[in-house]
Amino acid sequence: FAVPEGITEIEPGVFFKRHSLNKITLPESLRIIRESAFWGCNEIKSIYIPKSVTKIERLAFLECTSLEKITISEGVTEIGERAFEDCKSLREIYLPDSLTTIGRDILDRCESLERIEVGPKLFANKKYLKEIFPVQLYKLIYKSN
Repeated sequence: FAVPEGITEIEPGVFFKRHSLNKITLPESLRIIRESAFWGCNEIKSIYIPKSVTKIERLAFLECTSLEKITISEGVTEIGERAFEDCKSLREIYLPDSLTTIGRDILDRCESLERIEVGPKLFANKKYLKEIFPVQLYKLIYKSN
């Protein structure tokens, strides 16, 4: 499914538990992914968040159990709490330097997680990263090139 160009927000719960949704393309016009927008879309395997997006609200991708990879472009400044919780197949995620707010438990119960890649500025802020991620996840953090 391709969200049409011109759409600036994905409304809360709009794709809630759409089990048939296995691929999503987000437009460059998109600014905000609202709360619970993709909750339970358990067939999506990867997601690319375009640079136009500034905010991913809480629970946005909760229980996307087949989601393996998330790439968040520079431009996103906020990720709400539990945004990617219970994405059991998630292996890697990229977090950009543009982030100024990362909610608690964004990667809670992501049991397959192997790599959290962060931008160089975010990587340098070790105190902030230690406050955000529990020790077991902190060991998976790598600096992006």
